[in-house]
Amino acid sequence: LTYCTIRSPINGEVIQRNVDQGQTVAATLQSPTLFTIAEDLTRIQVEVDVSEADIGCVKAGQSVEFNVDAFPEHRFTAVVQQVRNFATNMHNVVTYKVIANVNNDQLLLRPGMTANAAILVSTADDTLFIPNAAFRYKPAPSSAPTKGQSKGHRRVNIYVLKGGMPTTVPVTIGITDDICTQIISGGVALGDEVIIGIKPADNDRSALKTRLFSSLKPKGN
Repeated sequence: LTYCTIRSPINGEVIQRNVDQGQTVAATLQSPTLFTIAEDLTRIQVEVDVSEADIGCVKAGQSVEFNVDAFPEHRFTAVVQQVRNFATNMHNVVTYKVIANVNNDQLLLRPGMTANAAILVSTADDTLFIPNAAFRYKPAPSSAPTKGQSKGHRRVNIYVLKGGMPTTVPVTIGITDDICTQIISGGVALGDEVIIGIKPADNDRSALKTRLFSSLKPKGN
């Protein structure tokens, strides 16, 4: 009778039940899964798929912010516990698995939820920054960015409005959050007007619409 009694090795909450009472359990070379049990739902791990281009910046101990569809306005926090070396190749996209621990005391998170995560790899306090749109404004083809050689920083040209005229100013940029970029050094100061684009005049916009609509008119008698 001892060999016929199946006991759980831990105390926890049953997540999934694969068998019913009285059902015959057959095992040959593989052990069948009878129950999926969570020992403690207040401690949950988040598995983050990080691309191979960004995995070099991820290290254990970094902070992770993520949200789930069930609570879109709530930002959850986690800590990177492990960066696994096994690579997953799906549709020629290589990703690595990053494990982060979450404190789920409120039991808002459930196993199997999909999360959108952001890993904080670097911070900068009391720094000067400009919007990334300033780097996309290139009135002349010769204003391509030039790469620097020190500490991974890049040296690029931006345009600042001085005396009513656009002036090219070289700056050295640092980290970015895809919205704004840190300025390490250069000829810009707090309060300078950086050019991010040109707003077309009303008459130019009307002329453009007229040309577009006229080109779409069908030909006929």
